[in-house]
Amino acid sequence: MSKPRYKNKKELQENMEDTPANGHLSASTCITHLILAGTSAWTLKYCNAEYPFSFASYIMLFGHSLIGAAYYGHPQPCDSVRKICKISTILVESCSVPFLTSQLLLLKNGYGNMPNLLCIPALTAAIPIVWSFFKGDSFHIMIDIIVGFNLCVLLYLAVQYDSPWAYGLFTLGVLNQYVFSQICEKYEVPRMDLIAVGLTFFCIFSINTLYDAII
Repeated sequence: MSKPRYKNKKELQENMEDTPANGHLSASTCITHLILAGTSAWTLKYCNAEYPFSFASYIMLFGHSLIGAAYYGHPQPCDSVRKICKISTILVESCSVPFLTSQLLLLKNGYGNMPNLLCIPALTAAIPIVWSFFKGDSFHIMIDIIVGFNLCVLLYLAVQYDSPWAYGLFTLGVLNQYVFSQICEKYEVPRMDLIAVGLTFFCIFSINTLYDAII
């Protein structure tokens, strides 16, 4: 068995995120973000501000995809674009699942039935974002914890709705958050490529889960 090239996850992540410096990796990452842009735009066609949390999630995904495509498609992106891309990545990793979970809870229980309590999953998304400003790189651990909590709520909702799309969304969430990072580490796959691909499927599964909840 060959030894890993990278000593720790931080070194691996830095290598995988700075793909423009790695030549051929830039094109694939740009393409995956363009696909994500198309998919998230498609979801916005069927989801409007009537469903605020899911709508905000898809808006963030669409914005992140455009930023990512611009950053990874440019041979020499400026440092400010790199920082914006990093922030948008933290946002979509932190907010996508919690926002959708709150939206499903509101649809399940009604907007008039304890709406503030039902918004708690969405509010938990702020924890890793704030954590990143004070604790640096350890915010990824907090994202794992927060997303894990929301995935448990999502599994409960999948049972309540008895929706195949919801079960698939839960499985996809587990893969996105906990499995793909191991694939990146083991096979040196660009992390941002897998994030974009995972978020693309997230859009497809989540919009169908919302449709099941609405009908």
